[in-house]
Amino acid sequence: MSQLSVKYSHSIPRRALFGLPGLLTALAQRTADDLFDGNQFHDIRLELDPANWQTLRDTYLENNWYRASVSWSGVDAQCSIRSRGNGSRNPVKPSLKLSFTKFSDSGPFLGLDTFVLTNLYQDPTMLKNFLAQQLFTRAGLPAPRFSFARLTVNGEYWGVYGVGEEIDDRFLTQRFGEKAGYLYEYSWADVFGFGDRGDEAASYAPVPFEPKNNTKNPDYQPLVEMITGVTRADSPSALLAHLDRYLNPEQFLTFLAVEAYYDERDGQTGDWGVNGFYLYRFARTTQFWFLPWDKDWSFFDAQRSPYFNVEANCLAQRLLGIPRYRAFYGRELQRIAALAGGPGGWLENQLQSRLTQLRSSYRADPKRPYTNGVQEDQIQRLTAFVRQRPSSLLPQI
Repeated sequence: MSQLSVKYSHSIPRRALFGLPGLLTALAQRTADDLFDGNQFHDIRLELDPANWQTLRDTYLENNWYRASVSWSGVDAQCSIRSRGNGSRNPVKPSLKLSFTKFSDSGPFLGLDTFVLTNLYQDPTMLKNFLAQQLFTRAGLPAPRFSFARLTVNGEYWGVYGVGEEIDDRFLTQRFGEKAGYLYEYSWADVFGFGDRGDEAASYAPVPFEPKNNTKNPDYQPLVEMITGVTRADSPSALLAHLDRYLNPEQFLTFLAVEAYYDERDGQTGDWGVNGFYLYRFARTTQFWFLPWDKDWSFFDAQRSPYFNVEANCLAQRLLGIPRYRAFYGRELQRIAALAGGPGGWLENQLQSRLTQLRSSYRADPKRPYTNGVQEDQIQRLTAFVRQRPSSLLPQI
């Protein structure tokens, strides 16, 4: 458990105080790495005006900010909170975004500008996003970190939440050693698959590609050129020449292979067009990098083909039409299957260790929308997927 509180009392024996400086030093050294450590089950406390908490829930579809305070593992800070999410938004167990920069008297908190508390409402197992992001990281791709916490609001237990790292300037600096490039969040608006929508930037941004930094000068032109050039290239050699300027094909195909391995239904070959990612264009270049986000619509069918629906994504379809890149994709699928492992492998160990850690708190979650029976059934289905996926996937490559 990561929860730790220290109370001073004159009744504490004098000898006990000798250890207090070291304890306080340990608390002062808490970092964001500790908060996002998925091996720990945290306790987070929020305090805010009860009327504001009620209003936030009554107006959960709005992004109004409310002042609050947060406490975690002996670290306390002023913050602001708002409702967040798309399909997961609800008034019973709201997902929350915490900001430490919205108001001048907020923070500091572990060097973070923001982090999110996700209500895990769309996933009865509560584990899918965690497992997916872990697999991206294990495959060598930067991904936001994710842990779990019991959330208390004004002294009332509000249930199990996911603690999510935001993709922001801090994330970019930590993963890439820079933050001066251009970051876009893909915000689903309609069915899109990197098809050509013409040369007007307004056809691509700020919807669906929403700028998250450099908002006063978002510089959409390289984004437009990257997308339109995929379909306009009139030969494989022309496509590769185009991508050499704008994209790392191996990085994209590894990203695609991870999603295919765990059967992502809301990603690059999603059932409703592409979704669930950020694009980062490195500073002073036209090179883009894919970053995963919000991966809880996943782990459904262990038999699903890793080539399912690739024709709906122009970039994926054209790359996989080139023999050396189709071969690379196949090798990446094999590598990821080996990294995940089958029964008793790494991915199942991740799953089982989280279940051991979280199951009793799941049962006590007063706001969960699923019965114990539904949740247990979904956990068994997830376990079966993790065990069966390698043996069902490899013959399809």
